[in-house]
This record gives sequence, structure tokens and C-alpha cells, in this order.
Amino acid sequence: MFLNVHNETDTLKAVIVGTALDGRKVSPGNNPKVREHIEKGTMPTEEQLQEQLDEFCNVLQARGVTVFRPQNLPETGQIFTRDLGFVIGNTFVKGNLLRQNRRVEYEGLQYIVQQIPESHILIAPEEIILEGGDIVLYNQYVFVGIGDRTQEKGYQFLKEHFEPQKQVIPLYIRATDDPRTNVLHLDCAFQPVGKDCAIIYEEGFVKRPDILYQLFPSEKLIRVSSDEMYEMFPNIFSISPSTVVIERNFRRLRDELHKRNINTLEVSFDQVSKLGGLLRCSTLPLKRTP
Repeated sequence: MFLNVHNETDTLKAVIVGTALDGRKVSPGNNPKVREHIEKGTMPTEEQLQEQLDEFCNVLQARGVTVFRPQNLPETGQIFTRDLGFVIGNTFVKGNLLRQNRRVEYEGLQYIVQQIPESHILIAPEEIILEGGDIVLYNQYVFVGIGDRTQEKGYQFLKEHFEPQKQVIPLYIRATDDPRTNVLHLDCAFQPVGKDCAIIYEEGFVKRPDILYQLFPSEKLIRVSSDEMYEMFPNIFSISPSTVVIERNFRRLRDELHKRNINTLEVSFDQVSKLGGLLRCSTLPLKRTP
């Protein structure tokens, strides 16, 4: 299998999309948003989750994207494939999740990873906590979110392996116990769209991300509020520089993208959102082409 991912927006050719089959075990400790919905009694059903994931897959396949799904593991949540690994250039990087109960999910990807030459697989040591939701690519830049889920050692690991070919840059994100303010991963606060624009939740950073303001002038930034971050506005998914898949209720975001000549494909993903992730979290791109 040939891998190629250098940014978040080149034309998508192949991707892994999560599955909700038989995923009945969801721990309230996984993240604050899950805990909130367990306490409220508003957790989604397996059928609701699978219906939304299948709709998303149909949209991708209709545009010629090869879609892989994880092998089903009984009693295991397998929606958020992004955290399990990620591709930088032509290298697949296996991460290590903070929550031990989720690490078994990687087994569902093994049949796909086995198609990748061993020389193009990089495995982080067990003691290094590194999750794909914290890795955002922008051509020569690899941004690494450092917060609750990816730690300083994860950033150093990527820096060691990918510099000087890439510039690996840490961005410090704000992790809290409040689902309304918690930035679970970097892609909940920042994501490039189009060729030179980005969505950003500015309050989600512990330290001002000066590099982002240098790369994206003010008019190129779509700023979102704390309520919009809670709804996961930054966590959309590009299938080309001109086309983005978004949750159908994100009307303001849709309008902002259209102003920047970016088309939107709208799907229902509100039930998946209750688990603390959205469209980007549910995908693991394997190949994009300029």
C-alpha cells in the first residue's frame, strides 16, 4: 500500500473510517463529554452511530475515495480511528493512547497496516503517549498538540524522526474537566481548510500559537466560539482543497467556508459528537494527492 499525506486538504484517495458495530463499552472516564452524556442519559445507540458513520462513508465513496473499515472487535468502541495512528508523508506512525482501555482498538487496523511495507511503519515506544488527533499537517509543518492526550515526549519522538524533512512544532492546548472548555485534541481547536485558510478556537491554547498567526493572516482564519468548539466546528474533514464534509447543523461554518470558495457536503454526525469526536476524529487518511 502506497501512503502519501502531507496536509489536511489534498485530494483524498484512501482513508480508514471508524465503525460502531458492537461497540457497547464506553467508559465515562474516556473524556468529559462522554461523562456528560452518560449522566444525562443521552448517550447514542449503536444503530444511530453506525447509521451516521455509514452515511459519511457513502459520501466519500461516491467521490471515488477508497474506504477501509476496522475489523470488528467484540464489545469495543472503534469509531475514532484517528487516535490510533496517522500518516506523515509516506510513513505510518502507530501512536499510544492515554486510555489503556482503548489501546486494544489498534488490533482492528492490523489487516490494513499489514499491507504497508515495514520500512514505512514507525512505532512509538510504549511509554510515549501520542494520539493522532493531536497531529495536524500543513505541508512542511507538523503541528503537535501537547495537552492531556499527547505529551512532550510524543512531540520529541516525532521531532527526532521527521526533522529536518519537516518542521515539527509544539502547540500547547487547554485540557479541562469541563466538556464546554476541554480541548481533547489539537484538531478540536485548529484545522487548516482550503489552500491557505484555517479554523481556530483561540481560547483553546495555553500559549499563544504565534506560528499559526504567521501562516494564516487574520482574513484567512475562521474563528469559532466556545459553544461552537463544544459542537466541534474545527473537527470537519476535507476531501479536497475545494470540498469539505461538515455536520449539517454547522450553518455559520458552512457560510464562512462558502465565502472562501470552499464547497460543503453535509452529513448528520451529531450522535457521534456526543462521544467527544467528529468527522476528523473518525478518519485516518492513508493517501492524498495534490
